Amino acid sequence: MDALRLADWAPAAAVSFLALVGVVANQGGYFPTTWGPAALGLLAVVTVWLVADGRSDAGRLDVALVTALLLFLAWTAASIVWSVAPANSVLEVERVLVLVAGVAALLAVARNGAQPYVAMATVLALVACGAYSLGERLFPSAADFDPISGYRLSGVVGYWNGLGILMAVASVLAFGAALDRRLRWARVAAAGALVVLLPTLYFTFSRGAWIGLGVGMLVVFTVSRRRVATLGGLALLAPWPALAVVAALRSHALTNEDAALAAARADGHRLAVVIAVLCVVAALAALALIRLEDRIVLSARARRAVGGGAVVLLAAAVAIGLVAVDGPSTLAHRAIDGFKRTEEGSGSGDLNEHLFTFSGTHRVDHWTVAWDAYREHSVLGAGAGTYERFWQAFEDAQIKVRDAHNLYLETLTELGPVGLALLLAIIGIVAIACVRAREDPIVPAALGAFVAYAVHASVDWDWELTGLTLAAFLPATAGVLALRRTSIRRMPGWMRAGAAGVLVAAVATAGVGYMSNIAQQHGQNALDAKSPAAAVDYARDAHTWAPWSPYPLTLEGEALLAAGEPASAARAFRSALDTDSGYWRAWLGLAVASKGSAREAALEHARTLYPRSNEIYETEQLLNEP
Repeated sequence: MDALRLADWAPAAAVSFLALVGVVANQGGYFPTTWGPAALGLLAVVTVWLVADGRSDAGRLDVALVTALLLFLAWTAASIVWSVAPANSVLEVERVLVLVAGVAALLAVARNGAQPYVAMATVLALVACGAYSLGERLFPSAADFDPISGYRLSGVVGYWNGLGILMAVASVLAFGAALDRRLRWARVAAAGALVVLLPTLYFTFSRGAWIGLGVGMLVVFTVSRRRVATLGGLALLAPWPALAVVAALRSHALTNEDAALAAARADGHRLAVVIAVLCVVAALAALALIRLEDRIVLSARARRAVGGGAVVLLAAAVAIGLVAVDGPSTLAHRAIDGFKRTEEGSGSGDLNEHLFTFSGTHRVDHWTVAWDAYREHSVLGAGAGTYERFWQAFEDAQIKVRDAHNLYLETLTELGPVGLALLLAIIGIVAIACVRAREDPIVPAALGAFVAYAVHASVDWDWELTGLTLAAFLPATAGVLALRRTSIRRMPGWMRAGAAGVLVAAVATAGVGYMSNIAQQHGQNALDAKSPAAAVDYARDAHTWAPWSPYPLTLEGEALLAAGEPASAARAFRSALDTDSGYWRAWLGLAVASKGSAREAALEHARTLYPRSNEIYETEQLLNEP
């Protein structure tokens, strides 16, 4: 392969690195205040490209992927019309827009051949986030050391399972980058990155993330045309991150909830030294791998023999494992029975126990509620972002849940069969492109990382962590980039005009959403800081930007209550309910601001919408105190 010019790969690598660092490091991109700046920045890249250049070597799969994403975004927006919670659906449009803008920006500035640089940029961004997160465990402060929260590492993402699968995605990509001969310097860095990524994953104690990693690596081996090289790389590079995980596992104070802070610091400092040494060793192993590849050349027959032997050994290992657990049927029954249980571990405080349990921690309930909601709205869905409403009405909803912990079932519930079909089309286009382009050295790893995300998303709320979704999708465009034609053409005028119109609408959506979200957040911060007057001003600003939403009006009502103005607060709550009568918090606020029969009626509405809410129960107890 001819060397690529800097201008052909640097913009794509920069988009990937900056987008991921900016979004992932901000609580994984979960909160609405992140979406506006992220989308606007990515849309600015598309705008500059469209105005200044408008040339690309894009092919049909590029068009298919962007079209599928835009159709999914449009269907999400259309669901506002029939949504049971329109304001939530508007927020989902803003969230999906970040993904669409990210993929569009990358495809606009990238060229065929840029795919290994995009993958490595992704690895560098995620290892930076992982290293920072790991530092919280290795060098804990009193603020970081919080056994009450579960002591599972959540880092910059803010959610342990989210951080875990993010590290799994990065690990699969890093392994692929360490085998790609096109970037010698990157191979050494990627090998060292593995020693940071896997211990970070371990400290999340996320079972799903480890499963995702295993599935992703299996995809790499299955899809790759270079299985012998993959096995050789695994043999030389895997021992060092594995040793780092073993060292982490043996650090008692870092894996037990009841450990003292001083002991955690001591173990953390020792483990930091071990990881630093193993990073150097892994880098040397990568250099050795590079030298061996130049000297060892196997015949086609030898490569087939090694690959076939690996498959036989893997099949034998699976067979022995199934025999050890009395067959696949017994294993399936144990897994299903364990998944239905909500308890995790024995309560000893050793978080390693969590890794070896099958408990689904209420996921069966989440899925049951989602399926029941879909049966009520089986044609169009209930509207994007509405699952939370159905969960709150569930008679056993003792915990707060916003998402169904299954991307595909939640999409079916909220967007109906059409929405699910569009989502599967997006995933299918990416997968088909990667399979067709599997001759490219980095593509199997990009597909493996993407599949790890897609599998994990079936048991958790990965889609809602926008940074995690970007981390899976951006490098997965490697297949699309690898299949591009070599000729570069300028986009036709009619297409540029259409793209400009879409950009204007997208920028307006992101801008208005950001202004509303940031005002809402400032208002909540002011209320928490006991500044109700400032909270009222911010809430009114938020309402100006989002008059369709009950949330600014409810915040205004709560701030007016704090300011001792119940009559004005009641008016704000009623306005919120005029906008969305299904928002339980506005009913609860109205109850606090009212008296007599009006209070009882408002409380009854709130209890109907969220019967097991602790907040409603505690408020009712306070109101009934003499």
